[in-house]
Amino acid sequence: MGPLSRAALVVATNRLTMSNNLRTDLETYRNRLDELGRFL
Repeated sequence: MGPLSRAALVVATNRLTMSNNLRTDLETYRNRLDELGRFL
C-alpha cells in the first residue's frame, strides 16, 4: 500500500467517524426534544 492510498484511507475513516458522531448527536438532540415535549 502506497502512502497515497494510506492517506486516502485515513481521510475516509475520519469522515466516517465524523458522520457517525453527527448522527449520534442528532439522535441525542431528538431524544432531548422528546423529553422536553413531555414536560410541556
